Amino acid sequence: MKNKKIRGKIHWYYAVPVVVGIVAIAIALWPKPVLEGENYIKEQDQKSTDELAGTLANRRSAELTAASANEQMSIYDLFDSYAILGDSRAVRFQNSLDPSRVMADIGVKITNIDNYLSTLQSLQPRVIYTFYGLNDIHSNLNGLEGGYEKIVTDELKKVAEACPQSKIIALSILPVQNDDAMNEQVAIYNEALKKACEQNGWTYLDCTDLVHDEYYEPDGEHFSESLYPLLAERMYSAQEDRP
Repeated sequence: MKNKKIRGKIHWYYAVPVVVGIVAIAIALWPKPVLEGENYIKEQDQKSTDELAGTLANRRSAELTAASANEQMSIYDLFDSYAILGDSRAVRFQNSLDPSRVMADIGVKITNIDNYLSTLQSLQPRVIYTFYGLNDIHSNLNGLEGGYEKIVTDELKKVAEACPQSKIIALSILPVQNDDAMNEQVAIYNEALKKACEQNGWTYLDCTDLVHDEYYEPDGEHFSESLYPLLAERMYSAQEDRP
């Protein structure tokens, strides 16, 4: 009986380091991706909204760099869940993007948005761009009751109601070539467009600085194909920016 007790104590003495070793091995072999994933989630929870926005901006910058560096990829390849509404200036996007998502026609105004609401409802895109302007000016929409700011607000609210989860980005009206009187109106209409966006939480995207003489077509109002990748880059960069 005495020998059995002694042997039993000896067995337990050697069992302790064995158990410790097993636990150490289990910890070492525990799936690292799970641990890393948990740590990543904790880190993100502790970050401010501004920090997260900065991370997204850096990611967009990297994507844009890759798009320009990789000959097999263009800026248009980065567009996925989107819709573009506009006039003849927007029509050219149909050459590079999905034509069914570029709802643009010659001669239309922002007040023609009703024509596209059913399509927008079925698409429910993450981002909706509007690209109107010259026909609005030619039709003197700012001279109507409430002015252009009210008209923009009324029309874009229809879009917001049709697609409540979509981000709305309104591109500025681009100037025309060698027509100071017309460009004075462009500035007035852009100011109204900007105010409407600020009042309703939409994004006003100023693209005026992208336009130079070499991009104009002979009519002085429309643009060559070479301008559109620049517009697309500006549009894509605005997708995640907060209004």
